[in-house]
Amino acid sequence: MTLAEFFKSWFWFAIVVAPVPFAPVSFALSVYISQHHLDEMVKAFPRSRHIVMAAAVMMSNGLFGRFVMILKIGGAITWPGPMVRAGEMDAEEIRAFPPHLRRWIRAKMWITIVGFSWGCTVGLIIKLT
Repeated sequence: MTLAEFFKSWFWFAIVVAPVPFAPVSFALSVYISQHHLDEMVKAFPRSRHIVMAAAVMMSNGLFGRFVMILKIGGAITWPGPMVRAGEMDAEEIRAFPPHLRRWIRAKMWITIVGFSWGCTVGLIIKLT
């Protein structure tokens, strides 16, 4: 199979279309988390300046602000090192973060990362061919 034939195949179509379902799944998870768990997540960080200050501004900005808060908390839970070293987050609060919320936030973060990375990779391949 030549490269030109590959780009006309169903396999290539599947590779290109595969990241598309990640977007609505990620959006649905964001809506669910923002409506059911976000307040509990913010309350889990009373001493972390990064979350407290962001919550004061973002929680009143509607759905978009709540989505940004989910991403901020997700980043802090998934990669806590830089925030802890900068003094913006408390390491004990991150360790004590409720496990059931940690599962939700990690699922959201990884679905977003995988979908975005896959989409960027396919876009780059399309651009370079």
